[in-house]
Amino acid sequence: MAETLSIERPAENVQFVSRSAFIVSPWHDRIFFIFSPLIALVLGAVLSFTPLAIEGFRLNGRAESWISLFSGAFTMAHLSIVFFRSHGNPEIFKLYPARFILVPVLLFSAMLLSSWVLIFIFVLAVWWDTYHSALQTFGLGRLYDLKAGNLSDESRRLDRGLNLVLYLGPILGGAALMDHVQHFNKFSDVGAVFFSAIPAFASEHHRLLTAIVSGAGSAYIFYYLWKYRALMRQGYHISEQKVWLFAATAVCSIYAWGFNSFGQAFFIMNFFHALQYFALI
Repeated sequence: MAETLSIERPAENVQFVSRSAFIVSPWHDRIFFIFSPLIALVLGAVLSFTPLAIEGFRLNGRAESWISLFSGAFTMAHLSIVFFRSHGNPEIFKLYPARFILVPVLLFSAMLLSSWVLIFIFVLAVWWDTYHSALQTFGLGRLYDLKAGNLSDESRRLDRGLNLVLYLGPILGGAALMDHVQHFNKFSDVGAVFFSAIPAFASEHHRLLTAIVSGAGSAYIFYYLWKYRALMRQGYHISEQKVWLFAATAVCSIYAWGFNSFGQAFFIMNFFHALQYFALI
């Protein structure tokens, strides 16, 4: 998804501005793209006070709620569609045949043959999901830049960095950190003491990590705004849609991952991410 939305162009701004500043339409974009993070945040907060949030049954030995069941199904549905949009698109498939056929076969074979590879991929998938989500928002922002006539490489790099900060920062410095790093305990099954000790280390130094992430994140945002001020002087046209999209995502990510006040961080973040994807296709 991230690569589908990312746009590579020369450093110079293009010489046109789209008739519409929106990807689909004003109402469609505002509901399904721009403010979908805030909609998901409110929805998660409301549902947390209902019986749907109670872990009332067990599935494969795990306690589950109806919210978690829906979130898992909704997320997997949007991932399944990716397969048909990549392998089912002749033009895209011809560009990357090895990526779509050879790499998955080799990777799956390695996972079957090696417990190390299996556990490594299991843990990597948790963090890759965050990276993938960050680049989807980045890609939407690039589409709004295209609508405004902006295609500079510098703004592309700045936006990529900002979205990684907005997604990874609240996780590394917030309440959801242990939910992500606990998966490193799986490495104890193959005797990898270094990796299996990461959850304990993260728990012990959580306050210090929060301070470091907060400082580094704030510094990057200051740098981001400073660089964009310079870009504007060179003719960059601010896309209000992109600004609101990034702002809504920041509020949602910081509140959900950073504080997780309602215990629905995973539902909130996965819901609006999948909703954006369904709305886009």
